Amino acid sequence: EVSLAYHTEIARRIELDPALVKVAIANLDRWLERKGYEEQGCVEWRRILSELNTADLVSILRSRSEESKRLRQSTPFTGILTQGERRAILESFLA
Repeated sequence: EVSLAYHTEIARRIELDPALVKVAIANLDRWLERKGYEEQGCVEWRRILSELNTADLVSILRSRSEESKRLRQSTPFTGILTQGERRAILESFLA
């Protein structure tokens, strides 16, 4: 649920500024260069980001499907939410 909450906020931001997808692409490119970082997840996300439009991408990020849950486990959207924003989301679940 926490991961879904993070990604729901990321999806909201991507709807407002689709250029944020470039953050995810840069992360994937960097991780793929390292060759040890869950390469399969990186390749799958790279395909998704290059093939899907913004509406379909945010739908995946917000989905409760098993496929979306699996994808969120290797998220390339690191850096879109600050540490404080992530902490606030987490704390909302602990309250």
